[in-house]
Amino acid sequence: GGYSGGGVGKILQVVAGTPDTTFRQTTSTTFVTASSTCNVAITPTSSSSKILVVAYAVFSCNDGNDGWAATIYRDSTNLGVTDAGLAYGNSVAGITAVHFPTTMFYVDSPNTTSSTTYQVYIRLHDVDSDAGYARIGHTGYGTSSGDVPPAMMFAMEFA
Repeated sequence: GGYSGGGVGKILQVVAGTPDTTFRQTTSTTFVTASSTCNVAITPTSSSSKILVVAYAVFSCNDGNDGWAATIYRDSTNLGVTDAGLAYGNSVAGITAVHFPTTMFYVDSPNTTSSTTYQVYIRLHDVDSDAGYARIGHTGYGTSSGDVPPAMMFAMEFA
């Protein structure tokens, strides 16, 4: 027997964005677009639908005293906390970078049947005011195509 309790929804559609294998970095201390392709657009079939958004990427900061924050935006709206977003990580003093494979989840109620775009944004937490970098896609293997794990996004509409 399966579970038949209340609140079980029906999946209406699943959309996958284009995986991005490009290393990017920023010195911005406010949220900026992390990647022009780490996004996903979905057109809800009903204004009452919920959208489960999933984003995966490897994040890091090149300065051992600083940190990074990542979030998901719906169009121009930050779905996370104003400064901390939906995910945060920091490095360790004396170590150039700690790489964080990170998955962010968000259940959204966009209340629309228009095309809606979700996108990953990142920012630097520049603790020691020396303009470090918040990074997406960087690994110890390198920063060129083939060395960077893909940043990916998915959106699932459910009723």
